[in-house]
Amino acid sequence: MFARSRGLVIDALRFCRDGFHFFFPPKWKRIYINDAYHLDLLLRTLSIDHVIDVGAAAGQFALSIRRSGYRHKITSVEPLQSSWEKLCCHANRDRHWHVFDRSALGSSSDVMTINRSANNDSSSFLPVTFESTAAAPGSAQISQELAQVFTLDHVYNDI
Repeated sequence: MFARSRGLVIDALRFCRDGFHFFFPPKWKRIYINDAYHLDLLLRTLSIDHVIDVGAAAGQFALSIRRSGYRHKITSVEPLQSSWEKLCCHANRDRHWHVFDRSALGSSSDVMTINRSANNDSSSFLPVTFESTAAAPGSAQISQELAQVFTLDHVYNDI
């Protein structure tokens, strides 16, 4: 069963070292990895030597892959000021972890307003709807911040 799962993971994600080429399979074939061991195995199997953590918050994902054994480069991108400051504190302890200037990634470069929620995970450039606040009261907007938005190409060329 392990070999079959490993094969599905490799089939599900196509990675090319010459650039970013990902294949997103149909929903029924997708594999969701939430276990540090399996994530470490995936990173090693695909020989991934640079992780770009978009919407990094305070760096929880980067810290988790470090704990699982990943020792290569990490670049984190985060648009919220308070989260970005915490992220910088975590990354300062790791010479292979770069935090990009406080910003977000998008399809074009621009300055946009992000709706900040009490629960930072619910912050979004999209307007907060009644349905979202009814389902998760912590998603209500508490303030707004301006954030620079860059394309992935821009970030990739700077790292």
